[in-house]
Amino acid sequence: MSALDLVTLEDVQAAQKLLSGVVRHTPLEPSRPLTAALGGPAWLKCENLQRAGSYKVRGAYVRIARLAEAERARGVVAASAGNHAQGVALAASILGTSATVFMPVGAALPKVAATKGYGARVQLTGASIDEALVAAQDQGTMTVAESRKHIIDQYAISDVQLRQIEEEGLENVFARHRRLASATRACVRHWAQGGGPEIYALDADAASDSLTAVLVPAGHDADRVRTIAFERYGVALGRGLAALQGRVFRIGHMGDLNEPMLLGALGAIELALAEAGVPHARGGIDAAMDTLRVPAASRSRRQASSTDSRFRYGRSVVIAWNASQTSTIRDSSGMSPPALPSG
Repeated sequence: MSALDLVTLEDVQAAQKLLSGVVRHTPLEPSRPLTAALGGPAWLKCENLQRAGSYKVRGAYVRIARLAEAERARGVVAASAGNHAQGVALAASILGTSATVFMPVGAALPKVAATKGYGARVQLTGASIDEALVAAQDQGTMTVAESRKHIIDQYAISDVQLRQIEEEGLENVFARHRRLASATRACVRHWAQGGGPEIYALDADAASDSLTAVLVPAGHDADRVRTIAFERYGVALGRGLAALQGRVFRIGHMGDLNEPMLLGALGAIELALAEAGVPHARGGIDAAMDTLRVPAASRSRRQASSTDSRFRYGRSVVIAWNASQTSTIRDSSGMSPPALPSG
């Protein structure tokens, strides 16, 4: 995203206003088992009760609603394995346009049936979402716009999250993401010095501040690292997609995440690398800490001048719960436990 295309709080609020009366304000429900497991109050944001069964209808509706009348009259095209398909189908139906959704041949039959039930024309194409996406792009204009501002509300923008953004300040959010991304990349680069995992990016200077893809050395299994990290240490890592499955794992460092949480996760990953027998230079967490280290005086001034106190403890965890997966885990103070797996 370029500096000219940054999403502002006003963009988020505009999307929220557009969705008023369209999406449901899904409840927050306390979870006793998660509270016991996490050691602090945990609440489920029940997006499984959302229209079409997940938060995906939000982004689909915002995108289609902002099409010009002539564009909308031609219908919309999308590619999805399930939840986005249903969101597009429902949004198109509400807005009085047609929808064609390309889904992989192996898509879950209930999701295919639900997408058709909302009025969309479903084309089963290809063995993966990537192949379905190519078919959709060949068919016509996708519902996902070139400008990221059209899909700002693809994610579950709730009143709780808006208040969190307002409290921290959007520029502080971006700065925190950059800070955590730099620490993560420093850690991975240190691992690579021992012939170990390395950052998987075509252009390292343009690496994402949202997540870091990590390529394991040939002959080693990235999914084995993911399994150990989750089962032994409770840290969930993303898997490589399509041809990269088993070769890449992904470290997320966005959302309501702070420095101690990231350092704990990186330490767990280094333990998992060792247990999986993946070669690496030990001490990656030290490299991350060197990146994050701020002189005490500067840190005191920063905390005194901003409400972004990312080292607070003791607030509740909010988990966005979809019909088929747990998508995100957030602590309103920035001090949440490791994320649950995303299915």
